Amino acid sequence: MIQPINESEKNRIRNLHRKHFILNEQARNIIGVGHRPPEHLSLRNEAYDEVTFDFPEIYGTNEDTRRIDINNSRGMLTPFRLMELSNFPNLKILHINGGVIESLPPEAITPNLTFLSLPSTKIGDLPLEVILNSNIKTLNLRNSQIMSLTPDDMDMMRERGINVII
Repeated sequence: MIQPINESEKNRIRNLHRKHFILNEQARNIIGVGHRPPEHLSLRNEAYDEVTFDFPEIYGTNEDTRRIDINNSRGMLTPFRLMELSNFPNLKILHINGGVIESLPPEAITPNLTFLSLPSTKIGDLPLEVILNSNIKTLNLRNSQIMSLTPDDMDMMRERGINVII
């Protein structure tokens, strides 16, 4: 004989469903469409430092992440927030599109990073020495405004084998 479910068990099941729905909605709102967490994170920043990298229940472990795309078209990112990228040791591709980056901190250039893409972005400062001594093979700066980069800096990066796209 099948026992009916008591009210407390029904409430527990409802709460589990609600929690699962909320997490899925958070994931949809935060990481957008076309992502494959944890290998590829697709994030949005639409204001001042709204993006966060600390969602283990959604992303999994940071060691699994190889690519991070941030749509920053209407936002601003600070060095403090971007320093959190150092928590992704196997990150190979970092793409931040649009908006403003006060300064890209050296910690954002992780050891395995080979592709850094900052198109259509206004950037206060890039860590030139760190980039020159990194594993970056391609630096995409198409349609970007970089306050601290000179033509000599671009030539120096090209001499080190970095494909600079402007």
